[in-house]
Amino acid sequence: MKNKKRVYKMVALLVASIMTLAACGGNEKKLSSSSEDNIQKTEDHKKEGETNTSAERKEFSYPMDTNETLTWWLQLNPNVSATSASLGDTPFAKELEKQTGVKIEYIHPAQGSENEAFNLLLASGELPDIIEKDWYVSQVDQIRLLKMNILLL
Repeated sequence: MKNKKRVYKMVALLVASIMTLAACGGNEKKLSSSSEDNIQKTEDHKKEGETNTSAERKEFSYPMDTNETLTWWLQLNPNVSATSASLGDTPFAKELEKQTGVKIEYIHPAQGSENEAFNLLLASGELPDIIEKDWYVSQVDQIRLLKMNILLL
């Protein structure tokens, strides 16, 4: 009986060792000739595109020259609310607008009623550009957001 247990232990140890070695082994993938052709075509296309559109491209830099305004819905942090009525009044927001050139309209729900305000926001269908929320979203809200083509990150 002791010999059977010893044999089982040895077999289990041997199998575990083999699996460990197999997991540590190399996994080299060789590209097929069709993959290599696709890579070459992509590189050739990029080179052609660079020569054709380089004159047409405008250089992009910050701050942007735009009249667009983003709307950003988020709960106002209690630390910020002690000194400012809106995140837009903080040095952070002013510097962000200065460096990017984009005006941001901050929308803050009343403290303590964030979930109700979020539900009303979804029900209205008039959504801001950015929604920042602690994303525990019920399945009902997830379905509602998916139907509205909203991406949750």
